[in-house]
Parts: sequence; structure tokens; C-alpha cells
Amino acid sequence: MSRTSGYSRVVWESLIGFWRVWVIHLGRRYGLISALSKAHGPLGGDELARSLNLNPQAVNAWLESAYTLKIVGKTSGGYTLPKPLITLLVDDGDPKFMGGLVSYYALRSLDFDAFDALFSGGMRSETHSPHLGEAFIEGTRWDQHSLLKDSATQNPHAAANPKGGLQGAGPRLREWWMDR
Repeated sequence: MSRTSGYSRVVWESLIGFWRVWVIHLGRRYGLISALSKAHGPLGGDELARSLNLNPQAVNAWLESAYTLKIVGKTSGGYTLPKPLITLLVDDGDPKFMGGLVSYYALRSLDFDAFDALFSGGMRSETHSPHLGEAFIEGTRWDQHSLLKDSATQNPHAAANPKGGLQGAGPRLREWWMDR
């Protein structure tokens, strides 16, 4: 065994992981993972594309990538989402939810072009990527749900609001949380 073989494996696994992050993110972003989680049986690519008003070629390419990466299952009748992945990628109220974090890393990877300026001239951009806000919303989605769920039992002003997080819950909840 060569001295580089262990490192080759690490690099290869990292590349596959980066690909998997993007496939999961795109599946969440375009509703593919959610639609598969709600399906009552396997769905074909064209049927899934039609139901979401998406390009069939893109959906079929996504499904094949997702199948290759073990994100979806494949039968003669179409594609399915394994039940454990519903918890991990769809149910953002579950403590095991990781979908938002996956999307956070995908969206943050779009900011890597800022490294060119940093390494070549030591400059950093004064502007923020348009993806930055979306990345932070996705990356804290589970935190928001968990906080709202926990605080709702302790504070009558707390109202679960999956879209607005703490902002949607109102200033009284934010004050209460900050004073804890």
C-alpha cells in the first residue's frame, strides 16, 4: 500500500461529500425531496417534474445523481426517499433534522470566490454574497424550531413560526430569550 492511498481515500470521500451536499441542497430547494417524502409510492422522474413544474431532464439527472449517492431509492416503479432521510432532510421540527445545515454549506460554498481577493491581495470584499442571508436562514432552521418549541412551553408569547423563526415570533419572545 502506498503512503498516499489513505490520503487519496480522504480526498475522494471529500469530493463525494461535496457532491452529496449539493444534490441534497438542490433536492430541498426545488421541492424534490419533500415531494418524494409525501409520495404514497415510487415516483418516476417525469411525474415528479410535472408535479413540481420543473424541467424533466434536470429532475431525471438529479434523481440519478441522488440514487448514485444513496439519497433516494430506485425500484422498477420509480424513486423513493428512505424513511430515515425524511427525519434528517425534511422534518425541520425534528431534533435530528440536518437539511438546513446541508443547504447552509452548499450556499456558503458559493462565496469561495472571495478567497481570490484575500489570497492575492489581502483584500476582503465589503459586500456580502446574495446567498449569505439564505445560508444563515437554512443553517439555523433547526435551531429556530428547537428554540420555539422549548420556549413555547415556558413562555405564552412564543408561537411556532417555521418561516419567520424568532422574527416571526415577535419582539416579546426575543426579549424573553435574551433575558434568560
